[in-house]
Amino acid sequence: MKTNFYHKKIYKVYIFIITLIPLFFGCENIIEGELPYTERLVIQSELQAGDTVDVHISRTLPPLGTYKEEDARITNANAYITCEGKNYPLRYVEKDFYTTDSLIATIGKTYELFVEWNGKKATAKTTIPPIVTIDAEQSYIKKQVKDFGGGSISYEYYGYIFVLSQPHNVFSIFIQRDNPNYYFSNYINTTYYQKENVLIEVQSGMIFVQSNPQEPQFYTFIKNYDEQYYPFYKTFRSSNGSITGNSSDAPVQWNVTGDAIGMFIGSSVSPAQEVKLKQ
Repeated sequence: MKTNFYHKKIYKVYIFIITLIPLFFGCENIIEGELPYTERLVIQSELQAGDTVDVHISRTLPPLGTYKEEDARITNANAYITCEGKNYPLRYVEKDFYTTDSLIATIGKTYELFVEWNGKKATAKTTIPPIVTIDAEQSYIKKQVKDFGGGSISYEYYGYIFVLSQPHNVFSIFIQRDNPNYYFSNYINTTYYQKENVLIEVQSGMIFVQSNPQEPQFYTFIKNYDEQYYPFYKTFRSSNGSITGNSSDAPVQWNVTGDAIGMFIGSSVSPAQEVKLKQ
């Protein structure tokens, strides 16, 4: 289930940093005045099993002023990734994109990131988690027919996915229709953290509705994250997207440390499996 990096960046739950860019870098209009500001590196990387290890490296900008992407770019960072005692230099490609060229994220291996630029340093470590197993025999899609009268009928579809979860799995479930290789899918908007080995049933809301009685095919796959993702997920949601949280919420827990913010996180994706329609 290999994709190129830019496609991955669209479909991934890149709620990470992408959604926070306006908060980091200011707003559309120039505002008079000053706010306290400390420049930080911004690290964005999801190391998905089977893909080349790549990293986005940029910097924060003052919160007041007009955001320009080119001003946030860093093109000359000294960066590398260590795996099993070997260093893999990160080569600048374009915009804020750096690549190792040959290092492939592998399940069970640990990767450590080192970045230095303009006197600032960032480090992070992640392990690529195992693939989470879907119980395709028990999983199913349920159809509900709604007749609104006057010949107006809708067909609604709901997912019931059974997952065999191992301890410390942090995973999200995707359901898609018709094409198992098409990544723009219905996302069950919850991330689960399992502390024990258990078969769980995950019920989605309505995943698809149509007026055509012809029945589509449905497929499901699961993205499993390094468990470091869960503190980020919880604090990001509770802070409503604020970098520092508020009086009642903890700050967002990034796993990048040093003069930086961001996520450097491992993941794996299960093969897409067809889910049968249950009448």
